[in-house]
Amino acid sequence: MADGSRQDDTYAAALKRASVSALWQRNVYPPRGEKPRLWRWAELEPLLARAVTEAADMQATERRVLTLIQQDVFGADDFVTTTTNLSANYQVLMPGETAPSHRHTMNALRFVVEGSGAVTTVDGKTCPMDERDMVLTPSWCWHEHANPGGQRVIWLDVLDAPLIRQLDVVRFEREQKTPPPPMPADSAFAAAGFVPADSPAGLGHSPMFRYSWAAARLALAAAPAAADGAKLIRYTNLATGGPAMNLIDSFLAGLAAGKPTRAYRSTSNAVCFVAEGSGTSRIGDARLAWTRNDLFTLPHGHWISHEAAAGGAVLFLGTDREILRRLDLLADEHAD
Repeated sequence: MADGSRQDDTYAAALKRASVSALWQRNVYPPRGEKPRLWRWAELEPLLARAVTEAADMQATERRVLTLIQQDVFGADDFVTTTTNLSANYQVLMPGETAPSHRHTMNALRFVVEGSGAVTTVDGKTCPMDERDMVLTPSWCWHEHANPGGQRVIWLDVLDAPLIRQLDVVRFEREQKTPPPPMPADSAFAAAGFVPADSPAGLGHSPMFRYSWAAARLALAAAPAAADGAKLIRYTNLATGGPAMNLIDSFLAGLAAGKPTRAYRSTSNAVCFVAEGSGTSRIGDARLAWTRNDLFTLPHGHWISHEAAAGGAVLFLGTDREILRRLDLLADEHAD
């Protein structure tokens, strides 16, 4: 027995020196066990207000951002992951402030939470930011923010930063040496079913960067309702009909009051922002009660159902569905 124990110790030491692992000695793929998490606007808004004084110098700060993190799930050193593959941030820009131009390999979308009057410029195209608008800043597109208006503007960022970081392909540039190629104005895509014949080909993202809330609400109102009363629309690349960006897929869900949605589960993950109304969600064993401007996660593998309170609700979802679809790993299941 003693000799066998010493032999095992010697073998383990030899494996360690050789940087080799014995596969039979461990559970190779332990589940992470990610649970849903809710961030309440009532708690976040005071922190964003204080951030304005804590990070007052925008030249030094560049972006005044609070990232929603789950270090108990993803590790103490993880400062970008909100749910698997996705990062959610709240960013605040005060009147007269600017956030300088840069570009990076991460895809990002901006969904305006509060205020109007800010502007995001993406590859030379000016995109007004009114409450509940969505603005794309796709991978490797130059973008900058400015607030020439009189209101504080806060928006939600959803990025594929955890995936890009995991793949170790993060790149940043802050000095634009040549102007981007000209793009058609967003107004050129105003009529459904039509795009300019000379639209740039082969883009991995929509040629339209701003999706107004007014247009989104009209589209949601016109969408057919499922048997559970819910409506679901997708933000699309107008040139292809695919997702608006090549790795992040985004949706708007309208929920009927008092009717639970049909339960589903997926290998995909989402961050879910409450654009209108209040209600509850059942996500696995958890029951989350949410209201306007709250944000919660929809981790993979859990059965999910939502129910709006009186008056109904509208949820904005940023998802990693396109990542998984491209890898042939997307699988959805619906309850009978």
